[in-house]
Amino acid sequence: MIVAGAGGHAKDLLEIFTQLNQLENLYFFDDTGNSNQKLFDRFLVLNNLDAVKKVFEETSDSGFVLGTGSPKLRFELMKKLVSAGGVLTSIQSPYARIGSFGTSIGAGANLMTGAIVTNQVTMGIGCLVHHNVSIAHDNVIGDFVELLPGANISGNCVIGNFVVVGSNATILKGIQIGTNATIGAGAVVIHDVPAGATVAGVPAVIKKQLPPESFLA
Repeated sequence: MIVAGAGGHAKDLLEIFTQLNQLENLYFFDDTGNSNQKLFDRFLVLNNLDAVKKVFEETSDSGFVLGTGSPKLRFELMKKLVSAGGVLTSIQSPYARIGSFGTSIGAGANLMTGAIVTNQVTMGIGCLVHHNVSIAHDNVIGDFVELLPGANISGNCVIGNFVVVGSNATILKGIQIGTNATIGAGAVVIHDVPAGATVAGVPAVIKKQLPPESFLA
C-alpha cells in the first residue's frame, strides 16, 4: 500500500495503519522530496512515478490512499497515482463509527479516529473526515470534501465538491453548501452558502467570493 503524501496528514494516517496492524509493505509518495528518504527512519518515501509503478508490481498491491489534506492536492495526487496504475482506496480507523443503514462512502475516503457518520449519508470520492467530526443523517457530501477536526454537520445538508469545513464549525439542518466553498473554523452556518464563497463567524457571513473560472471541476 502507498500513502500519497509524506507530510502531516500522512503521519496521522500512519497511526491508523498501526491501529489496523497493516504496516508491512507500506510506502509513502512525495515527488517534491529527495530520493531514498525514510519516514521515521523506517518507511521508504518514493519520489517518482516509476518507483510507484515498481512497488505496485513487486508487492502485487496497487492500492493507494490519499495522504494530504488539501482537496486540490488530493485530487491531483489521485490523478497521478491512477496514471501509474494505482487503485484509489479508503482507510477507516477502527475507532470511527459508520452507520449501518443506507450510508455509502466513496472510494478514497479517510475516516479518522473519532469520526461519526450516521445513517442515510452519501459521501463522494476522496473525502477526508478528520478526528471527531460528526455527520448526521440524510446528508449528501460531494467529492474531495475536507471536514476538519470537530466539524458538526447536521441532518439533511448538501455539501458540494471541493468544500472545506473548518475545525469546530457547525452547519445547521438543511443547509446547502456550494462547490469550492470554505467554511471558517468555528463558524455557525445558518444560511445556504454559494459556490466559491468563504464564510466565517457566528452566524457565518460571506468574507470572500471566488470567481467561477477558479473553481475546481
